[in-house]
Amino acid sequence: MTENNIKLEVNDLSFRYDSRYVLQNISFKVYDKDIVTIIGPNGGGKSTLLKLLLGILKPESGEILINGQNLRKLKKPVLGYVPQYTLFDPKFPISVYETVLSGRLRNGIFKYSSQDREIAHSIIDDIGLSKVKYNTFAALSGGQRQRVLIARALAGNPEILFLDEPTTNIDSNTENYLSDLLQKLHHNLTILLVTHDTAFTTPFQNRVFCINHYFHEHPTQEIRVGMDTVRMVRHDIDINGHSEEDRHYDY
Repeated sequence: MTENNIKLEVNDLSFRYDSRYVLQNISFKVYDKDIVTIIGPNGGGKSTLLKLLLGILKPESGEILINGQNLRKLKKPVLGYVPQYTLFDPKFPISVYETVLSGRLRNGIFKYSSQDREIAHSIIDDIGLSKVKYNTFAALSGGQRQRVLIARALAGNPEILFLDEPTTNIDSNTENYLSDLLQKLHHNLTILLVTHDTAFTTPFQNRVFCINHYFHEHPTQEIRVGMDTVRMVRHDIDINGHSEEDRHYDY
């Protein structure tokens, strides 16, 4: 990868809640079309990092650059976000179509153009949800809800797609569908996933970040499993060759 292909750059990022540092001196680069898995223990800072990258939280120090521009100075939206679908009010009567269309929302103004509506309809069809287009979001299965949230994120035409625990509460068939979908999407998108389910990301990830207050990147290597080739993570060393014993973690 060259410096011209950098989509996301984080330099010396630190964040704390009150006096407790959650992240310290985090630095990394993500390149165009990367699929990055972000792993780490509960409380290690994965969710905090995701909120910082999305601009929801403001870092105490350091910078976040998107396409070379400061995150808070971006003039057009280039980030897509797929949250855990469990964070919603099941009584809110919003349809699949309305949910996806909301991905075209700009500056908090609920006004959509004919192009916005065409894009929403097209993405719903592409993601295989045309038969439930006018059903309420709450009436869907877990796997369908996840696909709707991905469709909503894609409606904004993002360059970078963030997913937070995308396999939570979905069955194996939906997990396989999601795996295939992400492999197709990465031809046009840079993708970062926060997950505990490393088996799900093994077939397609090309980089693995470990966040445990500090940052380490683990190398991956391809191995043969039967007739398939999968990319496994080297948990015993980081990208610089440091072993588990060499790493410094401050809990």
